[in-house]
Amino acid sequence: MPRLHAGEKNIPMKKYIILLIIPFMTLFPVSAETAPQDKPVVAVVLAGGGALGYAHVGALQVLEEEGIRPDIVLGTSMGSIIGGLYCAGYSPWEMEEIVGSTDWKRVFWDSYDRRDMSFLQKQSSANNHFVLGISEEQRLIDAGVSHAQHVMEFLDELLITYNREMDFDDLPIPFRAIGADLLTGEKIVYGEGDLKSTIRGSMAVPGVFTPIEYKGRYVIDGGWVDNLPSTVARELGADIVISVSLYGLIDELENLQTMSAVNYQAGQIRTIERSTASREASDLIIAPELTGYTTADFEKGPELMAKGYEAADSIREEIAQLSEIINCPPIEDYNYVRIDREIPISAVRNMDGTHTNLTRAIEEDLEELYDGHPTGEELQDYLYAYYDGSDYSHFWYHLVDDQLGGYFLEIDGPERVLSDVYVGMSMELSTYMTQPEITDLSLQINAGTFLGEKQKYVLYGDLSLSQFPGVTLGLGQMSPRQHLIINEELHLKIDPKYYYEEDSIESIYALYQFGGIFSFKVPVFSVFSLTNGIYFDMNMPSHYLGTRTMEEDNWTKYGYNINLAFENLDRIVVPQSGFNGYYEFNNALSDEEMIGTSRSAGELFVPIMDKNVIGQLGYELSITHWGDPNTYETAWVGEKIGMIGFYEQELTDLNFLMLQLGFNIKIGMLPLGMGEEIYFQFGSSTAALASDALIEKSDEVDLYESAYAGLKMRTILGEFQFNGSYNSEERFSLFLGLKTTAALH
Repeated sequence: MPRLHAGEKNIPMKKYIILLIIPFMTLFPVSAETAPQDKPVVAVVLAGGGALGYAHVGALQVLEEEGIRPDIVLGTSMGSIIGGLYCAGYSPWEMEEIVGSTDWKRVFWDSYDRRDMSFLQKQSSANNHFVLGISEEQRLIDAGVSHAQHVMEFLDELLITYNREMDFDDLPIPFRAIGADLLTGEKIVYGEGDLKSTIRGSMAVPGVFTPIEYKGRYVIDGGWVDNLPSTVARELGADIVISVSLYGLIDELENLQTMSAVNYQAGQIRTIERSTASREASDLIIAPELTGYTTADFEKGPELMAKGYEAADSIREEIAQLSEIINCPPIEDYNYVRIDREIPISAVRNMDGTHTNLTRAIEEDLEELYDGHPTGEELQDYLYAYYDGSDYSHFWYHLVDDQLGGYFLEIDGPERVLSDVYVGMSMELSTYMTQPEITDLSLQINAGTFLGEKQKYVLYGDLSLSQFPGVTLGLGQMSPRQHLIINEELHLKIDPKYYYEEDSIESIYALYQFGGIFSFKVPVFSVFSLTNGIYFDMNMPSHYLGTRTMEEDNWTKYGYNINLAFENLDRIVVPQSGFNGYYEFNNALSDEEMIGTSRSAGELFVPIMDKNVIGQLGYELSITHWGDPNTYETAWVGEKIGMIGFYEQELTDLNFLMLQLGFNIKIGMLPLGMGEEIYFQFGSSTAALASDALIEKSDEVDLYESAYAGLKMRTILGEFQFNGSYNSEERFSLFLGLKTTAALH
């Protein structure tokens, strides 16, 4: 049969040759038994290639427009995702909508649902943006950056009608997924089993996604053995093979200047020999022109689908001739029919058939909650919540027919391996780019270890670098099951204190603080924590610059405080929804005078317009109940949320209230590997200050206002901000900051 390649010189069809050999072709056995016997069996083969695989959608659209719907589809890696959805009943136009509306970065990378994590786990993830763990126990199923948990959930949701182990010939279009056995190097052609699991195995790119353990084998991306399985289609008995190839070497040196481009080129070189055999086994090849695109361009789905359509459209005449020759019957339109049936669960077991406390607990829950007959959606919501609790590396399931009208529910949920020793770090960097320029850098470092099986000790530190450095060291002891944390802390801080006159700094002091804290922290549910503690501080101010002097040279402060922290954010870097805050009461004795103060701060994030616009409301409140503390000990503006447009410590008084309203509007996405959303942000702040121990008269309140606008980005390093502001003191300033720590508590 003639070989037709998109983009190459057209070779005329020789209808009589194909017509002569069609009777012989139909004698070959084929698994796609649904194909009529008076026409050749047509196979469509979809190559792997990461984001480049979106081009398959456009190619399938042209094939259907010309009346060609295959009798069997084979796919590798991304080709298995597109092919699996197509064979399940999604039309190419429905898949175009899926590709265009899906946040693929979130699908491919692991992330726990913070709302289901314990409060201590939330706090740990907020305070450890970068973590290096060392553990003696190593597992093959953890050998990758991502377990692709959300890929499984994504596929399970889309393929809920086919959530049981099955024969892939029973799909609307028979399907085959290609994987590779990591231990033997053998090619695996999946024609039955759990559809979502075989697709997940087919796309397990080594080093990026962890291998999947399925049916006693460890499976990696099928592209390592056969990225364009046209020869497999022939072996299965296909008479006509139409391949969508993503193969192609970059032949321009200027297009090989990035690491992703070099990796792509290396991968193509690795598959040259096998690609040649695959092309020879194909009757028609659709080869999109993908120069300039890489396997990581997931945000360019519409462009890549268009490239696939253009490639197929360029040989539309040949496709039409092929459709006429093979006498394709009229295509009956059909859509994927979502069927969410009840699933009678006869037993719950692990993949190896064993029973544990977990499987017994799941079995009891399903019986109690759903009378042992959950729907597919109910089962998904229940089981995937185990993963969101962050105790498991991944949490998947299979439904196996028990031959008695019910199903065995097989659980694949390995517990996370906690590092014997870990080091975590977060940081905050901020600078006001105006006169005078103020820059602060704070690094928080945590190191932890397990002693025995029950006790966890955490050594933490906070290093502040600015005009004056400071360090805090602490030791925490966590009880079993994380019901109680005991903290012993020593700190030596050197905080700069500024006094302003109009727009400039008139004086600077270095306030040396040496002290310690002993506290108990008790988490309450997953949203709150209650901390009680006692502390002492020795304060020694040192005059550094200017003419203004402090009234006292040294003083000692000690007392107790109570802190109630709360947090329910969906994520810690540029949250989209949830709340975060704290309330603290402090009773201190300083210079034989009792001082009582309350401090509180909070943030609320509300998604608007499907999370493309985020409303942000913040407040900060500090009240002096009794006593007369020195002004340089009061709650400094900017300590928690900050009065945008004013320097930290610029506004001080005994009582302080700040309200802030802002909006974040999504305007774009960062490239893969650099981060996620880019927002345009704007808002305003208002602060009220008063000198009385308790505010009684409104005419004694000083008001300050500011407005700001700029950019906010969710980067891999944390939350990046750049904005300009104008305040009621008629001052314009620029702010640049990077934050990876939690804003509050």
